[in-house]
Order: sequence, then structure tokens, then C-alpha cells
Amino acid sequence: MKVATAAGGRAAVGGVAQPISEQSAAAPRYGNSLRKAVHTGRYRDQVGSCIQTVNWDGELVSCSQPCQLQPASRTGSDGLRRQRKSLVTRDQVELSCRQLVRQLTAMTDPTAAGSLSIQIDAEDNSGAAIRSSQVPAHSHLLCGATTTGNRPLRGSLLALGRQPIPWA
Repeated sequence: MKVATAAGGRAAVGGVAQPISEQSAAAPRYGNSLRKAVHTGRYRDQVGSCIQTVNWDGELVSCSQPCQLQPASRTGSDGLRRQRKSLVTRDQVELSCRQLVRQLTAMTDPTAAGSLSIQIDAEDNSGAAIRSSQVPAHSHLLCGATTTGNRPLRGSLLALGRQPIPWA
């Protein structure tokens, strides 16, 4: 399974924090002022990386292309071992992901009243999906925001705040 990562985030799941900006050599480069993107919305389509489908195994593309998934983080749960924990609940992972997306997007409601959905993916070391209510240490965790309908995004959700959702 091909794993998607995005540039510019930090993961905080079960006490684990890992920057993901260097994990994908194919991630598009941002060549403008981040201040312009955050404060004016200009160049928002160039911030971050997106996936054209709602599936994590899709190819990373620039957010200037229509997309349905914006990854927020990719991390391992190895930090759970350092904390002497072997399991966390799926609810804990989902809550951490929701908090991370809220922080990265600066949106009060990271689901935009149901227009977006918070999505997690947990896999074991072989790439098999973990569907149980418990997520063991050594798992690979992905977190992001997806569109809930067929309407794609064209622009990043990072630091969106109160600006409108960048629909295509």
C-alpha cells in the first residue's frame, strides 16, 4: 500500500509528535509568502499537499488541483511504548486527529458544519488496516480532512480560519 504524507504538519496522537514536512520528496514547494496565504487567502492553492480521492493510497498533488483529502499528519504510535502504554482506543486517536486538524486549519469547527469529515487510518507494520476499537503500539496512523460530498477542494485548508472553504 502506498502511504500518503503531507508537508507542513505535526502529529500529536497518544503523546507522539512527529513533523512530516521532510517525509515526502514529491511534495510541492510553496514559493510565495505564507503570510499572504494566511491573511489574504491569496496563493492558498499552493499551501500543503492534497490527495485527489478520499483514499489514503492516492497520489500526493498540489492543492491547486481538485482534491478531496488533505492529510494533516502521518505518525507512528511508537511513543506509546515510551509511555508504557500498549494500546489506545480508536476514540482517543479520532479525538487527537480532530484536535490536530482544528489546530492546523484554525477552524472553530474542523468539519465546517458537515461539509468536511475528519478521517483517520490505522495500519499495522504490514500495511493491514486496523479496524478494532483498540490501536496497538507500533501502528502507523494517518489523519486528515476529507470532503463529504462530491464537491472537491481547490486550495489548502491549512490556516483557513474564518475564510470560506476553497471549493473547486
